Amino acid sequence: MQDRLEVPDVAIGRATRISEMFRDVPFDGVLGLAFQSIATNTAIMPPFVHAHEFNLVDPIFTVHLRRVG
Repeated sequence: MQDRLEVPDVAIGRATRISEMFRDVPFDGVLGLAFQSIATNTAIMPPFVHAHEFNLVDPIFTVHLRRVG
């Protein structure tokens, strides 16, 4: 089992500002799982979609979250 996933030619962005609506919410986004159609820049393919197109992952993705504190 590999402990990492390498996806070539992926663009990664970061938030430089967040709206007041999201400032105090206790959740965060999961990288690459948003719909491409709602992105600010629809020319950039979400990383998970890109990985799937390179046949690096199956079209199933799970995330395990646990409560902290």
